[in-house]
Amino acid sequence: MPLTQESVGTMNASVSEIQDQFNRILEYTQGYSIISDELFEQWWKNKERFRKRFGPSLIKNLGHVEFHLSDKEKESLIHQFLELAGCELAGAQWANFQQFIQSNETSFFDNIVSCVTLPGYADFKLGMKLVKAFTFFINDPMVLRRLQEYASSIIQKEKMSGDFCVSIHPLDFLTSSVNTYNWRSCHALDGEYRAGNLSYMADNVTFMCYIQGEAKLQYPFLPHGITWNSKKWRMFVYIDPTDQMCFLGRQYPYALSHIDELIHDKILPASPLTWTPFTDSYVSSLHTEDDILPLSKKYYCLERCHGLELFPLRTLVRDTNLHDPLHFNDLLFSHCYKPMYSSRYISRYSYHDDNNNDVPLLEVGADVKCMHCGQDYIYAESNSMLCKDCAIDMEVIDPPDEDDYYEYDDNESE
Repeated sequence: MPLTQESVGTMNASVSEIQDQFNRILEYTQGYSIISDELFEQWWKNKERFRKRFGPSLIKNLGHVEFHLSDKEKESLIHQFLELAGCELAGAQWANFQQFIQSNETSFFDNIVSCVTLPGYADFKLGMKLVKAFTFFINDPMVLRRLQEYASSIIQKEKMSGDFCVSIHPLDFLTSSVNTYNWRSCHALDGEYRAGNLSYMADNVTFMCYIQGEAKLQYPFLPHGITWNSKKWRMFVYIDPTDQMCFLGRQYPYALSHIDELIHDKILPASPLTWTPFTDSYVSSLHTEDDILPLSKKYYCLERCHGLELFPLRTLVRDTNLHDPLHFNDLLFSHCYKPMYSSRYISRYSYHDDNNNDVPLLEVGADVKCMHCGQDYIYAESNSMLCKDCAIDMEVIDPPDEDDYYEYDDNESE
């Protein structure tokens, strides 16, 4: 296998060294010995086009960036703050404070008072610090401190800055939800979908974007001697194998504005063919002169050689393992995220549906062998990186009931 001494560019490390670190992290966090040779073969083969695109490095640094929260995310955070304040305050105090915050929503993240229309509150002035003005509404010092600290933590989220990185590095997949910024997802190394990191690592459509925080750190949850970056923000990106369609995954820990523009301008495959701007729009009804006809599915618009054409989402995106995927696919199953996508004009596609229409296809994720025995495939229901037999042997899951093995005898009487 040609992986052992292959250079990975600016990393100054061989794949074998990366694999050794990878195994040590899993042994430390999962508590058993690791076999990852087949996984690394899958990764090396299936990420080949991304390796060529990103150059000799497995991580491409696009330089320092600064992004701000989207308007929708700002609205959501203010709503969360008011929910918390509503649990701390009551009566006229709560009503006045709520009105004050709602009147200053446009300047909340600037931490500035822009509206002072409340009767009986003439002591605070336009332009003063918003958080300081809480003192005019809240008498209890403990409640005041809690709400001021929470508001300040929200305001600090308005701006996100750091180095913007694009990666197919195994340690980035492994630590996709590992960071020092107090956010996590179900793909954390102790999460329900921890094996999803391996699934994304092994497929041929997924790479990761993230904003890097401090220099490489020695995490308390990584083994001694292994340091890695801390992700302030991250998002998975999916491009179909023929480079005709791109979907953006959900952003964690929250959505930043204009990320799609950076992906569109700097990361999508260079081509004389034009990619459409990213959008989350879809068609759910047909409008006639007399009526609006609802459709049974949401249809997404793609550029075709003869114009726009509509496709159901599940015609364009599916999990590799349809019945038991290792990952959680936000494109298909998230209740709080509308997938953003872009497509480009092309005359032929890689997949044929049942009606023999050519459409691009994203098959997200890959089946991965057990990280302990390397023989059978990971059993998703174990919420681990183990096959079913290993999960039972290590008491991660209970063995099947004896009744599951009972064979019915036709000659046996009732």
